[in-house]
Amino acid sequence: MSFIYTWVSAYQQIASRFSAYQANHIGLIEVLEAIGVEGFDDRGNDNIVIKLDDIDPFTFISYLNKYGDDKRIKILNNLCQLWNINVKVYDVCGIPSSNAQKVWLFPYKFERTNNEIERLWGLYNSVLNDTVTNEQLIDVQTIRSVGWTKITEGLFVLKPEKYLPLNSVVNPYLTSLGIHVNNQSYDGIVQTCDFVKKFTEKPFYQISYEGWLHGEELKRQPKYWRLGTKAGDDGGYVLPEMLENNVASIGWDNLGDLKKITPLNKTEVQKKLATENYNGNNNTASRKAGEIMNFLNSVWLNDYIIAMDGAQVKAIGKVLHNQYIHLSDLDFPNCRVVDWLKRDITGIAFEEGLRTTLTEITNKENINKLKNYMNSEGAPLLIDLNNPQPLNQILYGPPGTGKTYNSIDIAVKIITGTSSTHKINKPVFDKLKQDGQIEFVTFHQNYSYEDFMVGLRPDPEDAILRFKPHKGIFYKIAQRAKENYYASKEERSLVKDFETILTELFEPLESGGEVEVKMASGISYLITDITSSTIRFRKSNNSTNHTLSIDTLKEIVQGTRTLNSGLVVYYNPLVKLIKEKQQGGDSTPKEALKRYVLIIDEINRANISRVFGELITLLEDDKRLGGDNELTITLPNDEKNFGVPPNLFVVGTMNTADKSIALLDIALRRRFEFIGKYPDYNLLFPDRAELLKKINEAIYRKKNTADYLIGHAYFLSEDAIENILLKKVIPLLNEYFGNRISEVENIFSTSNWIAKYNENNYCWEVSKKNDIIDV
Repeated sequence: MSFIYTWVSAYQQIASRFSAYQANHIGLIEVLEAIGVEGFDDRGNDNIVIKLDDIDPFTFISYLNKYGDDKRIKILNNLCQLWNINVKVYDVCGIPSSNAQKVWLFPYKFERTNNEIERLWGLYNSVLNDTVTNEQLIDVQTIRSVGWTKITEGLFVLKPEKYLPLNSVVNPYLTSLGIHVNNQSYDGIVQTCDFVKKFTEKPFYQISYEGWLHGEELKRQPKYWRLGTKAGDDGGYVLPEMLENNVASIGWDNLGDLKKITPLNKTEVQKKLATENYNGNNNTASRKAGEIMNFLNSVWLNDYIIAMDGAQVKAIGKVLHNQYIHLSDLDFPNCRVVDWLKRDITGIAFEEGLRTTLTEITNKENINKLKNYMNSEGAPLLIDLNNPQPLNQILYGPPGTGKTYNSIDIAVKIITGTSSTHKINKPVFDKLKQDGQIEFVTFHQNYSYEDFMVGLRPDPEDAILRFKPHKGIFYKIAQRAKENYYASKEERSLVKDFETILTELFEPLESGGEVEVKMASGISYLITDITSSTIRFRKSNNSTNHTLSIDTLKEIVQGTRTLNSGLVVYYNPLVKLIKEKQQGGDSTPKEALKRYVLIIDEINRANISRVFGELITLLEDDKRLGGDNELTITLPNDEKNFGVPPNLFVVGTMNTADKSIALLDIALRRRFEFIGKYPDYNLLFPDRAELLKKINEAIYRKKNTADYLIGHAYFLSEDAIENILLKKVIPLLNEYFGNRISEVENIFSTSNWIAKYNENNYCWEVSKKNDIIDV
């Protein structure tokens, strides 16, 4: 049984009940009053306050959702009772809330001059009858207090199975998943909803709630709570009951509905325990009352419930909303709704919180055990859907601040949706790189468009100088991402790329074997060797030194070339083999949408205009494939319709202290989000942190900019401070200050260290200042 999204059934029935009030708008207002809604002041002529006497279905629903969640649930249950809707509502997860100051979808009465409310009733009828048009929505959104966001929310609450609320909560979530949002027309709304349906099987109300979770997790770090699962020393094991009902629960059924204890505080709960003959002394009663209050008020949305049997972890769940519910039919009736992420856990144990029903887990070692377990199991404990990554971002800052280091973690986070330690992320990064979902490149002054995209390169295997086509790192990963994007969008399996199939076909050559290829005539020839550009084969008469071009073979497979020479009888059987492998079988699974990441280290060291060329425009969010302003181009190699897919992310790093190179191209700067990385003194031992802080303060005073600070990474080494200063810091300071000795020496003046240049030995010497003794 599930106690989340219980409102959906109620709303589906509520939506159809408005028709009975189409000629009785005052009756609808009276319904709102009867179920506990307030606030019906309208304004008539001369701006005089009068009571509202007209309303539409969308504004009615807006009234239902202008309160906090507890009152929204209460009002919704009141409405179900009044209208004889046989549904018990436990939550409002996924319903957009209303601004209490802007509930109406129409202006005051003295400003209503164009049948605004009747036009809204017309939209309601069209939604119910599935006859909504672009023109109708364009008309309705011209009504004051109505915009495209409210329109999509109105469509959603009337038909949550068909429409998604495209608002400030859901849109960033969809963008983080690589889904472009178009909510400025009915066709755009439908197209967005259709694409989301292809992307996921989740119902729209769940996506709406996940969008809200997406933003909420940014506001608060989750806590971990140990929850006992035995009903006393002699009691039963209640975890199966929790798992079956998707709840985390505590006992004390004799206390009844905890929300009915007034005032609801620890003291009153403790008194209630005493009244109900709780078996324990005052100290334990006080502690148990504290646990009950924590369960009610401290366990929060997105926290993790660790269900335990003694010291053994049995299940891990995530709290789905903040509402407490009382289910009298359960052995443990006091419940919170959770999503049990992992069940039947074995092999994880710790003793923190033994002999308690509920306690917060604070031991970092125990928390890391849980995190590492969930990451290793691939379960979504650390999924961070609330921190959407931009399609294009640059980590910038002075040297040694962990820009390249952090780019690895960001790439893993973009692709997997998980946040973890660098130690855990690195092997994941290596695997994703091996699988082709991540590429890493370092720019330099000689890096070119031909290296990055497409061009020509000399063929080293040909005795005569000739050039062959070259495809760069961006082109290759963009093509992989595009193939995945279209395969997932069209719900088909992914066609294997030419190079992968060629590798599979010719695998026997690696162990010294040969590959037999049967021609149409029934005669075979044997492939004996393969290079990066050439296939060598032996004919049936054993004559050797015959070759086929890999580029020609690929062009024939792709349909861009027709061959009429005598070699066609040797090419054709290979083409047939490759196409058969590309098609796969009926059992080939459909491709799921993936994310791809290109990391460009030292992005500002290359000539950006030269390297990116026309890509600068294609990188924009709305210019990508599937975007509102989708653009494709013809490449210099005459390949047509090249575009950048929305599932390709670009992460750059930029050293702000490197002024020997040109400033970052303004056109590229506009298309990237910039994230500053600066020294983090909390990562260092106190003495090293204090020294680095003093050095950076002095640099900032002299340079008047943070671009030349020194990063914490220099001091993470296990080397002695003297070696770090001599081998790393002072050489960098010499570069910063043009080898002006006195300026470098002065950098250390406020620190506990002295740096002096020995003019006899032409070397730097460092020492720690002696402690000053007061006499």
